Amino acid sequence: KVITGGSLTSMSVSPGSTEPSEGTTYTFGFTPDHIVPSGGYIKITFDSDYVLDFTLVQTVGYSSTPGPGYILLTNTLDSDLSAGEAVSITLLNVKNPPSVEEPTDDFYIITMTPNQETIDINNMDGITITPSPKESLTV
Repeated sequence: KVITGGSLTSMSVSPGSTEPSEGTTYTFGFTPDHIVPSGGYIKITFDSDYVLDFTLVQTVGYSSTPGPGYILLTNTLDSDLSAGEAVSITLLNVKNPPSVEEPTDDFYIITMTPNQETIDINNMDGITITPSPKESLTV
């Protein structure tokens, strides 16, 4: 069967914090052009300055495997993710880059078959890592 790839639309990323080197949540949203089969994958690629070694998926129906610069999510549901239906995935303990070089590289999201063949792909702009203002102390 030949796969005619498509795109992802309505893409979004929402970090819980933009504090440098902080472990935080990241929520990604997107709508796939095609179904993501049960046992298929969603690969989210990050800027290489993120630390993903201890990142876990919070969203029910997925298992996560960290790799160098990416998180590979397996669709563990007994059903396919529908084409044209919005998907939201929350990741825990994503460690932000240590520096405030701005913005980070683009995020890429790829949906794949159980054989890891690409179905849909798209990218979105990176984010700006900004330290929170420090409170001044008066003596």
